[in-house]
Amino acid sequence: MVRLLLRAGASLSHIDNDLRQYFTGVYHQEIQITKQEYLLGRYRRFGSNNPELTEVNFWSVMIRSNASAWKAKQKFEDNDESLPVWSFDRFGRTITELPNGKIIEIGGEHEDSYDPDFCIYNDVVVYQGDGSFKIFGYPPEVFPPTDFHTATLVGDYIYIFGNLGYLSHKPGGMASRLNGNPLGLRTVGETPVYRLNWHTFKIEQVETSGNKPGWIWDHLAFYHKQNQIVVSGGKIWQKVNEKFGCLDNHHSFYLDLNTLVWSQLI
Repeated sequence: MVRLLLRAGASLSHIDNDLRQYFTGVYHQEIQITKQEYLLGRYRRFGSNNPELTEVNFWSVMIRSNASAWKAKQKFEDNDESLPVWSFDRFGRTITELPNGKIIEIGGEHEDSYDPDFCIYNDVVVYQGDGSFKIFGYPPEVFPPTDFHTATLVGDYIYIFGNLGYLSHKPGGMASRLNGNPLGLRTVGETPVYRLNWHTFKIEQVETSGNKPGWIWDHLAFYHKQNQIVVSGGKIWQKVNEKFGCLDNHHSFYLDLNTLVWSQLI
């Protein structure tokens, strides 16, 4: 039934955790790791290469358990709230099935901004189809943390549109957890566009022009046969009457992949 819906245009990113286990081949189990391994791997770290294969045992265990950061901290009696603990229990990530049967999951956030373990991620997890997987990390200046984006497969690339992202980098704010990274903030009028080469897993920013949707998130995107990606719905970060807020998007836009120019559909 899910595959019928996918062929009709539904998004794999909207499936629940039970179906995720079926597609990824990774079935949930209890956290099985030593406290020393937990302490060595409990925090998020960015990659230094594009991409960087990341082999942290605690992260792999968290993917297999789908446990929250809170559950891991409870298990190891960790009361330190100075930095968020790495978790794969996330909202706003995308899930893409490749022609070779592999599954790609991108980014997402854990918890809400009031929680000490709130974190937006920029990693890519590649499921091999046999229960194994690889984790790739990226420098934030190459690929900022992203959530509530879309991922659209076109040929050799997955196009990543939009992002809710961090609100600010004020001292003590959630974005300060990026270890000083000044990127990935919401910017009125801009539309984040990246593309992932699913053969090499290298990510590059795509510079676009034209009538952009703006800082859009929680939207829908699909590929059109004229080599265009159409974006609709969702919300847009805007400034109205000197106030910032997320307003509903009532328009559809498309990006021409030949010219990289945005246009608004009438």
